[in-house]
Amino acid sequence: MSLLQTLRQLLGAEAGSPDPTDAADPVQLATAALFLQVMHSDFHADDTEHRAARASLQEILGLSPEETDELLDLAASQAEESVSLYEFTRPIHRNLTPEQKLEVTEGLWRVVFADGHLAAGENHIMRKIKGLLHVPQKDYIAAKQRARARIVQAQNEDAAEEDREERS
Repeated sequence: MSLLQTLRQLLGAEAGSPDPTDAADPVQLATAALFLQVMHSDFHADDTEHRAARASLQEILGLSPEETDELLDLAASQAEESVSLYEFTRPIHRNLTPEQKLEVTEGLWRVVFADGHLAAGENHIMRKIKGLLHVPQKDYIAAKQRARARIVQAQNEDAAEEDREERS
């Protein structure tokens, strides 16, 4: 009997009930939990950041909207219980290529910039993630700039669309 099963029994969980996190891909689960950690690092997660996290995860992981929502739900409990980023960055660092880690980093930056500003806590957590994923500084900065440019472009397109609607 594993330690986790023993703990579940001690806490009153049914011995045979499946844990939904067991079926989830550990790298995908860790990636989603990392997105949630970044989203909450400024102590204010709004809908804009949630939409950016959801869209980035769909794009990076190739998931459907339903799969992404399910993954985020599973990752939420892990993110709440975590005491370290290492438990999320370790599977990502060990299993993804440098290019894939850079794609994750850029997606995280899109979440950071989604609300229009960079809080000190967000900058701090992103630097920690950079180190834990062993992302080179020049690639980290390039990902940050691409993410910022992408967010600005989307905001400009939204503003142009609103202007067109007002004129109509």
